[in-house]
Amino acid sequence: MLAPIALFVHSRLDHTERTVSALQQNMLAQRTPLYIFSDGARDDNVGERLAVNAVREYLKSITGFLSVEIIERSENLGLKRNILDGLNSVTTQYDSVIVIEDDCVTSSDFLQYMNHQLAAFKCDETVWHIASWSPGLNVEGDIYRSHFMSCWGWATWSECWKKLNLDAYDLMRRMSIRDRYRFNLSNTYPFFSHLVGNFLGQNNTWAIYWAATVFTNGGFCINPVKTRLTNVGMDGSGSHKVQRMPQETDMTTPHGMGRVVTDPYVHDELQKKLHSLLKFRERLFMWLKMLFPVKAYKLIYRFKEGIGRC
Repeated sequence: MLAPIALFVHSRLDHTERTVSALQQNMLAQRTPLYIFSDGARDDNVGERLAVNAVREYLKSITGFLSVEIIERSENLGLKRNILDGLNSVTTQYDSVIVIEDDCVTSSDFLQYMNHQLAAFKCDETVWHIASWSPGLNVEGDIYRSHFMSCWGWATWSECWKKLNLDAYDLMRRMSIRDRYRFNLSNTYPFFSHLVGNFLGQNNTWAIYWAATVFTNGGFCINPVKTRLTNVGMDGSGSHKVQRMPQETDMTTPHGMGRVVTDPYVHDELQKKLHSLLKFRERLFMWLKMLFPVKAYKLIYRFKEGIGRC
């Protein structure tokens, strides 16, 4: 059986329609179960409630998949809780899962690519995550193995997902300074800073926990040289501020799936692209947060807790 799709939606009808339409054009769609987790509206937002209802009306019309199951949340869980609860549910029923949010427009061979990689790396215990998005690298080959984790259209196995660690402090303390540097992809992108932000309550995201779980368990991600996905949600319509990433608009040309990149410069090119996205201030704080003692973060956390009680 092919891996099911877990699709997470909220109040963006246009984005959702584009995402579903692209999935329907995949040749494997009719053999793929689709689970849709529709988050509820916030009680004090009438406009959002109308938008959520409009999305749910559209969801009832979706065809073209092996099956379609819609899970309507009675309250607003937020993206983090909706995704965690949804994936916990799906991974109790299946060995693997393909994860999509409502702003991810996929290529026509997306499902073929994801199922191919899930099968190819099923017995490789060092691979935890299959990504479909890439900034586009000018190297020979189809896929490369990296600590870089993209959550825009991805897949994993239930045995890996069961090991998700939601304790930010535990994840932080498991990393030496050298590990933090590697987790930050040689300090070209502030992944460790995102983990710190969640620990201190400055952020409330989910993907960084998964990225850190994979990393601290010695796991790797399989990434495509050519992207199978374009993110159309970087228009201010989402719940969270997102880092603008380079996007490829032409995904009509099918690409290979199995040739592993042997070019030693693939990671250098990736890191240069990521590093170019950061401003000087962001680079400075990335270094400071990486070098700051983890125990000191705990003191800051306790201080903030004490202030909150006053």
